[in-house]
Amino acid sequence: MFFLILYVDLRKRYIPLFYNIYMKKLLFILLAFGVVSIAYSQEANWGIEGVKPIGEPQMVKLDNSKYNYLYKHDIYDPILLKAKNTYELLQVGAQWSKFGGYNDYRCDSIRCVNPNISFAEMMQFSQSNRPLREFYFKWYKNNTIVVRDCVFTNNYVYEEPFPQYSWQLSNETINILGHQCQKATTKFRGREWIVWYAEDIPISDGPWKFCGLPGLILKAEDSKGEHKFEVVAIRKANEDFGYSEELHYIKTTREKFNKAKLDYKNEAWKMFSGELALRNADGKPTEISHRKQFFNPEELE
Repeated sequence: MFFLILYVDLRKRYIPLFYNIYMKKLLFILLAFGVVSIAYSQEANWGIEGVKPIGEPQMVKLDNSKYNYLYKHDIYDPILLKAKNTYELLQVGAQWSKFGGYNDYRCDSIRCVNPNISFAEMMQFSQSNRPLREFYFKWYKNNTIVVRDCVFTNNYVYEEPFPQYSWQLSNETINILGHQCQKATTKFRGREWIVWYAEDIPISDGPWKFCGLPGLILKAEDSKGEHKFEVVAIRKANEDFGYSEELHYIKTTREKFNKAKLDYKNEAWKMFSGELALRNADGKPTEISHRKQFFNPEELE
């Protein structure tokens, strides 16, 4: 299951023109014969497609970032009793900010520096540095958040106004990377959050959807300890940022998207039902594990 999802994600990200319903069916057939994992072997024969240069990423520019803020995101799944962490990057411009997976940023940077890198080489890099394809854009002028995310093989986009956080300020302070940070708390969509913001960085922004304080949020943790964002590096930059025009995004709403993603993470096996169901030699559907994937959303409401 993991190899199939990873393979589909990467093919859709880097060669979308080849991605259609016939490719989906082909991938399911490959999985049935157990050869998808061969695609990750360093000795895999990619043929003509594998040696073709990918080229620079095709991007719709939104803004230019002067500073990049790297956050470590710790996540705990209370159902599976497992913890994971990832790194996510906040890029801040004059009109927009972008928060997304650091591995997505690294993959795009490699393509910019070396547009002649082949599809096969990019796949090998992405195997151990899997992109998240989850991005949060804040449009300061319009007080709007634009979310671009995916469910299985489909990409979605939705917009919503800046959340109206009821921040409760405290006099407590801590030091994070040399910045004196003040404590604030709030309740938001089913979770209670404690955050620490730096007034000496006068940006009303932060990781994920956080905003609305007189300084950049450098640390945020929910009361259950299931999500924790903390900045681990601050770097000067001069980089354009935006979103990929190589992908097709389906417009939706926050409520519809969150339900679709939760259903998929809890019941991914249903993607292999109906006409796309894997079948044995006798034509009967192949039994697929009904295990829940690791997932615990920030929003519970």
